[in-house]
Amino acid sequence: MSPVERIRELLAPLSGDEDSYLRVQVGDDPERSPAELLYGVVFDPSFNRGSQQYLRPRTVEEFARALQPVQVTESQMSSFLAYLCTRELSYHAKCGPWGLEAARTVVGSVIDQLLPGVQWWSNVEYSAQAWEEGDFLYESFLRAPVTGHVFDCAVVGIGSEATVVFLSYAND
Repeated sequence: MSPVERIRELLAPLSGDEDSYLRVQVGDDPERSPAELLYGVVFDPSFNRGSQQYLRPRTVEEFARALQPVQVTESQMSSFLAYLCTRELSYHAKCGPWGLEAARTVVGSVIDQLLPGVQWWSNVEYSAQAWEEGDFLYESFLRAPVTGHVFDCAVVGIGSEATVVFLSYAND
């Protein structure tokens, strides 16, 4: 099974609800830029981009300005992605098909499929303390909005054979 097929299989439980708090896209073209990958998720016709659409980027170049490299360990990224898969952004309510430990196991396997040399980008910036402690629940963060929702968080991972985009979003 290819890394792309394995990642799709692992993340399949997240893709069932189009009105969900999280969109996930798995790809097989690591030559595409993080901005191109995120653009495809945000402008997918089935995605409700939110009511404040004038705030979000409209071009790949604008998405590129919104995304910054994230330099963290595999364990730190695993904790962050598990948080995105199990909590919604506005009130931090539990959601999704998994508990935190199950999500950590799944996203750890996803990261393993992206290795070696996976690189990460995001439109959010958390403190070093949040990354060190793996606690993102009530930590405030800086962000460059990429949707018309009140809150959004995009994470793009590009490995040697596969790509993955997580887009979490919420309104208050």
